Amino acid sequence: MSKTPLYTFGTAVALALPGLAAPYVLPSPQTGALTPYDWHPMYGIESIYGVSTNDMPNTWGVRGSFNLYSNAENRWRHQFSLQGAYLEGSDDVVLHHSRRHANQKIWSVPMTAGYDLNFGLVDKLFLDIGGKAGYALGQYRLKDNHARWRYEDSFGAFTFSVGAGLKVQAGESIMVKLGYEYARTYIHTEYARSFSQHVISLGVSSVF
Repeated sequence: MSKTPLYTFGTAVALALPGLAAPYVLPSPQTGALTPYDWHPMYGIESIYGVSTNDMPNTWGVRGSFNLYSNAENRWRHQFSLQGAYLEGSDDVVLHHSRRHANQKIWSVPMTAGYDLNFGLVDKLFLDIGGKAGYALGQYRLKDNHARWRYEDSFGAFTFSVGAGLKVQAGESIMVKLGYEYARTYIHTEYARSFSQHVISLGVSSVF
């Protein structure tokens, strides 16, 4: 009887035993994959409307943001963000020095950094409380059509807002938010002064 088959069988058993004794290891996340312990990046876009509390016009516009969320499995989620927006508005006013009607118009580009605390109320519904601050560039214009008089002045000013809102996690990587903010911008020109607004926002953010 040949020893070759016995030798081959013994070699196969010897090679298989270490593999059977080795512990089973779960596969690790693929390179670049997000885990619940990562800071999750999200990009957002919002439609915003501001109601002024003084003689300045109401404004409307759009705001884009880059956000970082903390642990996605925690009931409390920290959020840091950078935002850029474009706002504009116009209305008619009465000039105090002449009692004539004129049209005023303002546009601004506020650039801000913010922090929000998101608290899970129920499954996929969050209360968002936060604030932001930064710098706004813009221009104010006043025009009396009857007298053909026109005034324009550019400005750069500190701006901030605080507010709250509700967020709904509409998908695994999609958030929808309805929010309110009290905002103030400290401009100072000959005819335009610092103004405050009650701001309503509606937006969506997502991982891309």
